[in-house]
Formats: sequence, C-alpha cells, structure tokens
Amino acid sequence: MIARSFLVTLCSGLVLGGVQSAHAAVPNPVTSTVMTVIVASSSGITFPTADPFDNAGFQVTVRDVNNAPIFGSTVSLNYSGAAGTRIYTVTPGATVNCALKTLSGTTDSGGYVKFGVQAGGFNNANVVTVSADGVILANVRARSTDIDGVGARTDVNDLNVFRVKLFTTAPPEIDFDISGISDVGDLNLFRQDLFSGAAGAYCP
Repeated sequence: MIARSFLVTLCSGLVLGGVQSAHAAVPNPVTSTVMTVIVASSSGITFPTADPFDNAGFQVTVRDVNNAPIFGSTVSLNYSGAAGTRIYTVTPGATVNCALKTLSGTTDSGGYVKFGVQAGGFNNANVVTVSADGVILANVRARSTDIDGVGARTDVNDLNVFRVKLFTTAPPEIDFDISGISDVGDLNLFRQDLFSGAAGAYCP
C-alpha cells in the first residue's frame, strides 16, 4: 500500500513538473530574434532583404531565457499605434484582427514564424509592437509598396510617389530591401508587387 501511494505521488509529481516546465517556457526579448522593419505589400510577396536574419519576409524566432526555441508561441504584430499604416483584412498564413489591428501567427518547432504582411502606408518610427504570448519582444518600423495607403493596392499612384521620393530625398520608407539606401534595387522590388496586380481591402 505504501509502495502504491509512493508511486501515485511520484507520478503526480512528474505530471505537475511537466506542466510547470511547459509554463516555464516564457518568451525572452533578449534571446529572441526580431527583424527591424516590416516590409509589406499588396500581394503578400516576401521580398529578400539585407536584414541579417534570413532572406525574405518579416521573421521572428521566439526563445526562452535559456535560448531554447519555443514551439507553438503566438506571435502578434500590433499596428494600432502605427499612424499612417493600414493592414489588409487578409494576410495568408496569418490571423488578422481588424478591431485590434493585429496580425498573428504561430511558431514552429524551431520557434520560428514568418509573415508575408499585406498592408499599406508607412511609419518610420518603431511603433509596431511585436509580441509573443503577450510578452513584448520589440517595436519595429513599417513600410509598404502600397506607399500612399490608398486603394488597398500597389498602383501607378504609388509608382509616382516612389519616383518623386527616389529623385528627391530618397527617404527610408522606399527602402524595401532594408539596405539603408533607397535606390534602383528598391524599384525592382516595387515593380514586382506593382505588376502582380494584387488588390485587397483595408481593415475599417
């Protein structure tokens, strides 16, 4: 009887320990990795960038304090404080919450998730909040080939805006490859989305 009680107690302890370990996997901003800029488009195309992370899309890797990747973490991109930007009602592979102005996705076994964000407009301040399971990992900048944030598409009006900006101050909002310079390379990326003909709808 004593042996049986000990076994029950031991099993209960193992189960509780397992639950505690699972809950101990709290995202850590220091060990996690977040790209510095969200480059959105009308089509959701994931542009290759110079950001030292991977080669395309807006990417996040969520890790705990021990640098271990966290599987199944919900990563959210919150645009509510990003004046001048407008998310689309649909971004394939992500859950869009128009009321909260967020897009969210779930990490894989490596703690990794990638977004092909569909949005318009831009904000050059670090105002889009990136969080994992409610823990803020970083605040980042946002831009899009739908530069003017009008019409929910990248069109000839955006091309005219791009042209004027490129040949005047060449500001950061048209630096789509995140190279630090707005140039013909960014025009080539812009053209990809322009010629895609993709169109969507903005969140109200």
